[in-house]
Amino acid sequence: MSNAMDVDAPASPFMAWVGPIPHSVNQDAALEHLKRKYKSTAIAGEQLVNGSRFYKAIFGNQQDVASAIDQSPRFFRGQFLHVVGDVQDWASKLTDKDVLVQVLCGYSAVRQLGSLVAKGQALLVDNSRARSFSRVIWRYETKQDAMDAVALGELASNGHELRFFPGSAKLCYSCGERGHVKLACPSRSAMAKVLPPSSRSCASAPTRGGFSYADVAKQAVDKVDTLDKDLRGKIDDLADKIMAMHGQMAKFMADQEALL
Repeated sequence: MSNAMDVDAPASPFMAWVGPIPHSVNQDAALEHLKRKYKSTAIAGEQLVNGSRFYKAIFGNQQDVASAIDQSPRFFRGQFLHVVGDVQDWASKLTDKDVLVQVLCGYSAVRQLGSLVAKGQALLVDNSRARSFSRVIWRYETKQDAMDAVALGELASNGHELRFFPGSAKLCYSCGERGHVKLACPSRSAMAKVLPPSSRSCASAPTRGGFSYADVAKQAVDKVDTLDKDLRGKIDDLADKIMAMHGQMAKFMADQEALL
């Protein structure tokens, strides 16, 4: 399911859809990134595909469009951006369960998945539980490669731990394991046993403002999660800029050596 929204922008025959755009990124920040990485000149529209946001990016020529498509997917603020001519091309890949694998890993490992997994590419990253783990929908080229990854189960590499599950598997939102749902998660039961009865009763008691302590605690946790995601995004941006500076420095040194 998708719905589109067009905005005022110069008409151009050179365009492509870019996404999924991280939910914490606004249009100005997205355009700055697209200009720097893909030579895009403007954003002309927006479309939601199964809850994922794509921007219609405008380019100066067909060569820049082709280059952007060839470079994708590229990591940006916890997500892998795909550049496609039609968003349904990306959406259709999410339905091919035989070649999809769910990879659970720490947020810091998401950027490195291309080198850690070697085969295939990321389609979608779910960072809603980033403080505990990130869930990546990974697409392999063949069914056998996907089956081999699931059979492997776990992988420890370069200080990162990865867990592999079938693309169709239902995973617990709290812990990421199979076989139970969030409300029946053993980790939640263990936490309930740790808390004394007085703490549990206080958590459900309303305050003078009409909010329970649990509501207030949840709001605080949500705020911390939001700040955490924003900080991670800024760190990712800084890392991209540092990498670009290293590239410029390497080119400068090469040019200087050529003059000697």
